[in-house]
Amino acid sequence: MTAKAGFVEAPAVSGSTQVHEGQKATLSWTLSGEFTSAVIEPGAIDARATSARVGAKTKGAVQVLPTRAMAAGKGGDEVTFTLTVTPKTGKPITSTVVIKLVATPDYFEHPTLRLGQTGTNDPPTGSALFEKFVKQVKADLRAVRYLPDGPPPGGDFGGDLNTAVLRFRRAMLRPFRMRAAEVPGTVTRAPGAAPDVAVSAAGPIAQPEAVLEPVSAQQLHDWVAGGLVRPFGRLQKKKLDKAPDAFSIRADAADAWNAITALCDKLELPIQQPYGDTLRPLAVGGASIPGSSSTSRHFVGLGIDFNIHYNQLGYFDCKRNGCFTNRRDPAGTLLTSEKEVQTTHKQHQRYCLEALDATGKVVGLPAKGTGPFWRIWARLDRAAPPTGLPAGVATLVVTASAPHQQVLLGPSPGYKVPAPPADQDPGLSVSRAKMPEGTYVDLSALIESTGAFTRIQAHGDYLDDRVVGAVTRKGTFKAAEFWHWTFCQDGERSFSKAPGSGGGSFSSNVRLVDMCDLIGIPESDLVANGRVPEGQCF
Repeated sequence: MTAKAGFVEAPAVSGSTQVHEGQKATLSWTLSGEFTSAVIEPGAIDARATSARVGAKTKGAVQVLPTRAMAAGKGGDEVTFTLTVTPKTGKPITSTVVIKLVATPDYFEHPTLRLGQTGTNDPPTGSALFEKFVKQVKADLRAVRYLPDGPPPGGDFGGDLNTAVLRFRRAMLRPFRMRAAEVPGTVTRAPGAAPDVAVSAAGPIAQPEAVLEPVSAQQLHDWVAGGLVRPFGRLQKKKLDKAPDAFSIRADAADAWNAITALCDKLELPIQQPYGDTLRPLAVGGASIPGSSSTSRHFVGLGIDFNIHYNQLGYFDCKRNGCFTNRRDPAGTLLTSEKEVQTTHKQHQRYCLEALDATGKVVGLPAKGTGPFWRIWARLDRAAPPTGLPAGVATLVVTASAPHQQVLLGPSPGYKVPAPPADQDPGLSVSRAKMPEGTYVDLSALIESTGAFTRIQAHGDYLDDRVVGAVTRKGTFKAAEFWHWTFCQDGERSFSKAPGSGGGSFSSNVRLVDMCDLIGIPESDLVANGRVPEGQCF
């Protein structure tokens, strides 16, 4: 004879038997045998109970949503659920569970919170508690200046709230904080000073969803309680040392670069100026100019173009409104013969390039379609290597008996001097040659040893053919990027520290609109200059 099934563990609420109205609760039980159905009264969120066999036993569970209406007749705060389980053998078994409703929470107190425009929300979309929470969140996002002021907020999760939640969640993952009393563009508090917070050095954080969950809800509440607001204009712009006033970048990046140039001066390493580009106006450049990016970090003061154009064979000269010419000496004098070029090259070349793959291996001449990383060897004015170099920074002594190859970047074959005004890019040719004799330091490794700036990869198409009018240019000089350095500290881990770290993609928790916020560039400027389509500042 088969034994009748019965409860081994009577139905009970998982966790506390006290829940907030609108908060889901799970009833679970264990039966000595199998069951064919389970019915819960006054009703379950999902009438289908889940079950799992554990040996001869069966564990079951069902979700319920207690409300005040269900508690009528019980003092308004207790809901009695009746569970009826029908086993495979024997008669149905009935048991009751009492859940006590406690005071309705605020949104940041709801332990299973999920508020979003799409997906399954908790509390459920349209419920009284959902609408209460959305109103509270809108009011708090206005308080921290991620939602504009307006009429009393409604209980719907619309597009503006969706954008505000997404931008707030990105902001909370970064270190910069601003007090409501601080005036944008005048904050003198050093980056990192309270109320700024520390950021994990673990690497880029995945792009958050436009969903408010318990962690971000608590952060939003903490911002409001602490008088913090959107960090618009948190950081000022600052001039680079030993540079004209026009060469300014974001203050924390400027401090870091000034420390690098001071270190180079101490080690007697050449780090030439003027700079090719620093803080670039939003109206300048973009995808319409070969080799330029419409979302360049120059627009937000996080990029520096180190000026070494004069020191490559061919002597690209960028003095004339961005128009490159070739075969000029450092003073700008046109060289008329190949002998003059070679002689001047040996006398004045201070920097030599090596191409590296993503693992840091020297690749000689980079292949077409592959954007290399560049190592810059800086030639000293003396024979002895400097002392006190940071760990991992190599030196190199080049002599007639110990030569070393460099990569030379020259103009595209067929390029003529002077260039017509419409042809502002001479194209690019890549060749190999011996480095001039002397003592060199790996300047790229020295800069990256500070942890503040990192090199970037050449564009993958930098050697591709490009049609300029009736002429085909072989490659794009501006896409080589051997001069470009990007700030990568304090939440701006924009590019992987390559080579050797597997890539150069921008961190997905940072957007152009966020970085513009920090130096006080409004969204309207981004839209007006075509950097971000209207309605897409998120």
